[in-house]
Amino acid sequence: MHRALILILFLSTGSRLPGFEAQGSVGPVSYRVFAPDWIWQGESMSVLLVLEARRSPLDVEVTLRLPPGAFKEGDHGITEPTARHATVSVVPGETARHAFDKLVPRSDVPTGLHDLELHLRVSLPPGTAAEGDLERRTAFSIRTVRGSLVSPGSWSVLVPAMISLLTLPIFLLILKHYGKPGWWKTLPSPAPPAENKSWWTAQN
Repeated sequence: MHRALILILFLSTGSRLPGFEAQGSVGPVSYRVFAPDWIWQGESMSVLLVLEARRSPLDVEVTLRLPPGAFKEGDHGITEPTARHATVSVVPGETARHAFDKLVPRSDVPTGLHDLELHLRVSLPPGTAAEGDLERRTAFSIRTVRGSLVSPGSWSVLVPAMISLLTLPIFLLILKHYGKPGWWKTLPSPAPPAENKSWWTAQN
């Protein structure tokens, strides 16, 4: 309940939730980067990139550089990428988005700050005022925090199992009582006969 009140307070006061946000431009393309500033170990995170072009359609080459051995791909991934690459097509008047998702901090790496870098490269066609390749780098850090011993996915299995174990003795007792042969034929005890109150009626 208190968490919901805190969230309502943030929204009502216009305060911004914690996280990394940066913006800039590379040639005729403006960009914004959104990323968490901390993450639990073993939990998946994403880095979101929003692009807008002021001129003709362009292709933006984006590279997210990761610290070696600090992240893996996917919840059950075995690869440890040092960089993720993507090419995003940007059309003037429209917003293009790309997310580097399913980045999971490894649980066997010490917690602390990890430095990441986003590299953007735009190739302008010949004949433009600034033809050639334009580049921009944005560096940021993410702090990893020790995660829970049991993952949220495991809780979805453990909680129903614990409830079943707790209710099993009650179910066995009910089954033992009502599982007797012919229990449904047992008649309730007859009610005792009412006392004769005719003498009281005669006297009154």
